[in-house]
Amino acid sequence: MTKRFVEESFPIMDVGEESVAEKNTRHGNIATLHVWWARRPLSTSRAINFACLINFPSSKKKQNDIRNKIIKLARWNIKKDTEILMSAQNQIIRENQSIPKVLDPFGGGGGISLWNLYD
Repeated sequence: MTKRFVEESFPIMDVGEESVAEKNTRHGNIATLHVWWARRPLSTSRAINFACLINFPSSKKKQNDIRNKIIKLARWNIKKDTEILMSAQNQIIRENQSIPKVLDPFGGGGGISLWNLYD
């Protein structure tokens, strides 16, 4: 069985910094409407879900490319960058031969989605 990227490598420090930036945002973020006691940063959830759906490559260059993509996906205002979202979508489909079903009980109302580009 192929190892997933999250099992071998994950840029936790970089994603954590983006998560803190999202948590400290007080305008333009849906989470500011109501402070939920157990809210998880969407940026972190999106990045980790992507890392769970991608295979770990043997090439160091490809590993670094994926790490950089994960860091970009961790930005909370990613909806403005459709290029990186489309690239992530295409990579997930390519590596899984279709759009995989992801059951995430902590996903809430679907805000983590890598597929919803046009909200």
